[in-house]
Amino acid sequence: MLREYIKWVGGALLLTFIIIQYSTCNSYKQDLQDNKSLIKASQDTITYYKDKNGENSAKIALLEGDKDNLLLIIGKSNNRITKLIKAGASSGTVYSQITKFDTITSVRVDTINNRPSFNDTTTNQWLTLKLSLKNDSLYKSIELTDSVSVSFQYISQKGFLVPNKRVVIISNSNPYVKITGLQSFNIPTKKNSKLKFWLGTGLGLGLGYLIFK
Repeated sequence: MLREYIKWVGGALLLTFIIIQYSTCNSYKQDLQDNKSLIKASQDTITYYKDKNGENSAKIALLEGDKDNLLLIIGKSNNRITKLIKAGASSGTVYSQITKFDTITSVRVDTINNRPSFNDTTTNQWLTLKLSLKNDSLYKSIELTDSVSVSFQYISQKGFLVPNKRVVIISNSNPYVKITGLQSFNIPTKKNSKLKFWLGTGLGLGLGYLIFK
């Protein structure tokens, strides 16, 4: 009886060990694949285009991986993301905006004091610009209106069995605004190793019972 019991328990533990090792091996392979994807994503460059609504848009590959690999691969190339990750953020998007507006203002010379003077006002749904020069005083005022959307999408890539590319996209309603320095990261939630252990143990015991009963 004791020998049969030992055989049953030993077989169940062996099966549990095999199941856990197989799961660990698959997890290691997945980590390697994730790291390759992260390195490739970190080499991506910003693509600029107009979306279906005619808004200026910028997109770039999402940086997805665990905390240590993100810090290692990004390094000091983006201090803002590094600070977010070290502060405990599990995801984040950083970018800069450049606003460029070109205009020509007519300047006249005051014949009395021989000094230039001008007034210029530009107003539309995205911009209110006021400039005024008189004598020794220069008045300037600018107000910008913009609406920004941030989205994460999967886009298809050319090639047989090539997985979809996950990107972050930022769109601006203001046509004078351009996005630069765009990067976004995500740290996926790690799978519960304890749950994996107990599932493997339960499965091993069940198989052991069926085999050695």
